[in-house]
Amino acid sequence: MKPSDALHSNRADISHVVESHRALNARVCDSLQHSQDADSSDLNILVDPTPEATLVQVITKWPNCMACL
Repeated sequence: MKPSDALHSNRADISHVVESHRALNARVCDSLQHSQDADSSDLNILVDPTPEATLVQVITKWPNCMACL
């Protein structure tokens, strides 16, 4: 499945995961941003941590957060 398709079908879940990990303003970058994604592309999501997020939370939780979907 192309990441763009996964993004569109899981948008609400992605927003929930982002907010539950003390972050906001989720946005995509790389090939998806330029509509050049393929089945082998990854999905890169940039977020802004909230003031309540600590550096330890960002380092330990975000690498595995997409497993929550």
